[in-house]
Amino acid sequence: MAPSPDRRNTGLTTIGGRPWSLRAVDKRGIPMQLSKLEAARRQLETAIKLYFEYGDEVSIHALAAAAYSLIRDINEHRGG
Repeated sequence: MAPSPDRRNTGLTTIGGRPWSLRAVDKRGIPMQLSKLEAARRQLETAIKLYFEYGDEVSIHALAAAAYSLIRDINEHRGG
């Protein structure tokens, strides 16, 4: 059985068993790579924007919780 896409060896440094950086595709379909810290920053910015625009509460919570998880992983990796 082949490894699932999120478990294959990407050659990236890992934190908490997860890649240190994330691979994604931008709006134009161009591949990009983000650090976990950058991904968390973007998630928090979007959550805050949605909050002040009276956006969906579940989406706000999901984005904030995901950002927290990334920041927690980074903190643990750095010995915090």
